[in-house]
Amino acid sequence: MGSHGTGRSPGPVVVLEYCGRKWQVALGEEITVGRSGACAVKLPDDTYLSRHMASLRVLDDCVLVYNRSRSKPFCLRPPAGEDRIVEPGAAMTSLPFPRFDIVAARRGGATATVQVDASAVTHDRKSLGQETLAESRATLSRPVRLTPAQLDIIIELCRPLLTKSGADARPATYKEIGERLGRGPNYVRNVISDVRRELSDRDEPGLADWEDLARWMILNRLITERDIRRSRQPDAGV
Repeated sequence: MGSHGTGRSPGPVVVLEYCGRKWQVALGEEITVGRSGACAVKLPDDTYLSRHMASLRVLDDCVLVYNRSRSKPFCLRPPAGEDRIVEPGAAMTSLPFPRFDIVAARRGGATATVQVDASAVTHDRKSLGQETLAESRATLSRPVRLTPAQLDIIIELCRPLLTKSGADARPATYKEIGERLGRGPNYVRNVISDVRRELSDRDEPGLADWEDLARWMILNRLITERDIRRSRQPDAGV
C-alpha cells in the first residue's frame, strides 16, 4: 500500500484504490492521478486520459478534487446519485459522500475508475439530521402538498436518482413507475403532469419536463432516501 507520510502521526487517512493497489493520504496532504509517471496513481498509457488528470487534497471534513487537465473532464460518481462532472481547471469537494469514484473516459468507450474512501474524514449524513443527496436547498414559495397517490408516483420517479449511480441514476420512466405501482403509463403521465402544472402555476422555476421535476423534488428535500425506504401502497386511491 502506498503512503504519503510526513513523519507526523497520520491521524485520519483517505484511501485510494486502483487496479488492486492502495494509497493512503493523510489530513492536509495531496495525491496526484494521471497517466504520467510523475503521478502517484499511475493510469494506463491511453491518450484519452490526461497526463496530469487530477489532484486530491484531504481537508478536515472531505476531499477536494481538482481537475488538472487543460481539456478533459472527468466525473465524481457517488454510490447513489447522478455523476458530478468536474470540468478542466475546476475543483469540487466530495461532500456529502464518504465514498466515491473518480471516473475518466478511455479509448473505445472504456473507463478508468479510481475508488476513494473518505469515510475517515467525512461526517455520516445520518448524524446530520435530515437525509438528502442534494447539495443545497432551494427556497419554496409555500408548502407543497401531494395526495397519497401523487406521492407514491413521485417517490418512484425519484427512486433511481437516490439509489443508483452512473448512467442508471436518472429519473424513472412512466413505464418503470407503472410497473412498480401496478398502474398504466398513461395514468402515471397524467399524475406527473398534474403535479408539474400545479407547481408551474405557483411560478416554481426549473420544471421544463418530468426529469426536471424529479431533480427539483430532491433539491428541495421533498423526496429523500427516507421516503424511498418507506412502505408504499400500490393500490392507494387519488
